[in-house]
Parts: sequence; C-alpha cells; structure tokens
Amino acid sequence: ISICKEDLSRLQVIGQAEKKFIICSDCKSRIILALDQHACHERVNLEQLIQQALECKMSIALNKPLRLSPSHDLSEEEMLFLSKCQFQFQIKERETMVVGIPAVFNSTMPNDEVYLEKIAHLIESFSISSQINSLPVFMHEMLKTVACKTSVRFGDCLSKSFCESLVQKLSKCDS
Repeated sequence: ISICKEDLSRLQVIGQAEKKFIICSDCKSRIILALDQHACHERVNLEQLIQQALECKMSIALNKPLRLSPSHDLSEEEMLFLSKCQFQFQIKERETMVVGIPAVFNSTMPNDEVYLEKIAHLIESFSISSQINSLPVFMHEMLKTVACKTSVRFGDCLSKSFCESLVQKLSKCDS
C-alpha cells in the first residue's frame, strides 16, 4: 500500500488500539489503517523542529564556552555557515570557542557537560558539504533525536482529538 499526503488528509480517526496505534479509515479507498503513534508524532515533531531551526534567529549563550580542539580549526566558510545557523564563536589567542548555540536546542535538550561536549565534537567534524534542508547534517541528526525523545510512546493513552490533530498535522508534513 502506498499512501500520499492527500490520502492522509482524508483519513477519519476511529481511535487508538492497544495504546500503540491510531486506527483510521479511508472511505474513498475503503481501507482501514493502523498508524504507529510514536512514528507519526516523531515525524510531526521533526518537521516543527526543523522549521524552528530555519526560522529562529536567536542563540543562547553558554554558561561555559566550549573549546574546540586546535587540530579541528574551522575554516572561515564553515564558521560563517554555522553562524548563520545561530552558533556563536569567539576566537581568542588562536583558540576557537563556541559561546552560543541555536535557541531550538535550549527548550529541547539539557545544558549539561556531556551534551555540550557532543555538540563540540559534532562541530569539529562538520563539513560545509554535509547539509540537509540548509542545516548541518549533525544539527539535523540532533533534531531527530530530540523529536524522538519528545514524542508519545507506545503505552501512552491518547484522546481521539489528539489522534485527529496528529493525523492532520502528519498530512501537512513535507516528507
């Protein structure tokens, strides 16, 4: 079975099954579908996070700057690109430090040492040629993780109105 956005917009939500699936019917094709509630919510969340990342022009200052390894100096072009994605840098005595991260990460991920070290490592491995939707691949990957962790899970009880809203939002997703 192949389902397109147009098909999704026609679905009528019947309800939730076993706290895992959203059961829907399509009167036109006379089929009943079981949609994975976590996967649906994760897709919707990812689209929203990507949109926020592309539209938001705000950075959050870090309490403690992240020092990038001297062996991983960013080129001017890479630094400019990352700055457009709301990463902020400071160069002091030939040492590059990350002093701000995109605001989209503040509300979704913890501001702790392990997380920030991961950001530093990902920035160090950044390549200007690796991007998706005008975002660095590493940023896209981090947003996917955030989308997953903030989505409903199997076992979560969902109201019919939440399911309807979720299916409607899913029908408007770009991909």
